[in-house]
Amino acid sequence: MTILAVEDAELREELLRAMLSMLGEPLAKIVKEMLMKPLVLPDVPIYNEIVTALEARGEVREKVRGKVERVLRLLATRGVAADEAARTRITECRDVARLDRWCDRAVTATSVAAVLADN
Repeated sequence: MTILAVEDAELREELLRAMLSMLGEPLAKIVKEMLMKPLVLPDVPIYNEIVTALEARGEVREKVRGKVERVLRLLATRGVAADEAARTRITECRDVARLDRWCDRAVTATSVAAVLADN
């Protein structure tokens, strides 16, 4: 979510003021100008393809993040200890299918090794 997407006008203005107050005067001026003139991409197929690809990439990133959180939450809820190496392996995984397998295994596994097994 961006500041500009905040629906409450007063909150949005306060957030913008807070953000701008942290910038030096020259940079704050540039940001204010940018906010007054939002970027509008031309209606050209290549721009549309780029926007679509970036949106899809963001959706995949959110999906991965959710699955990582789900694996960790299942392990914690079931009392299955995950050491730092296991937590790192889980949080750095970007393979959706693997994360799905880990989620399935975490439901019944009694050890983190059983969840992360490569079989």
